[in-house]
Amino acid sequence: MRANACLSPQQMLDALTVNLLPNRLYNPGFGANNSLAANIESGRLLSWSFVTYDKPSRRMEKSKVMPAGDRVEVAAELQIRWRDNAFNTPTGMDSRFIVLSHSYLGWKIEGMGTGP
Repeated sequence: MRANACLSPQQMLDALTVNLLPNRLYNPGFGANNSLAANIESGRLLSWSFVTYDKPSRRMEKSKVMPAGDRVEVAAELQIRWRDNAFNTPTGMDSRFIVLSHSYLGWKIEGMGTGP
């Protein structure tokens, strides 16, 4: 799946070692039960902004200007449908925080979650 190419090496390694069946050392592939990319059936980005944190107050600030560094956090409003119905919202609208990291491999998804 081409979506796996967008994941960081750590994210791909995590997918091989979560939700293991009994007596398994690793998952033999990327499936809906263990891979972030494989669990998404469809998605559409509605809006986004870079997220930074004011150090003294720890207050979150949003901006369209990319902060300096090799790791950035993006707040995204999505319309998303998951294969696992437990993750789906009634409207299909969802807010996610996505951490991107840059290395010699280019920009990769390091993580995605519901909170910063």
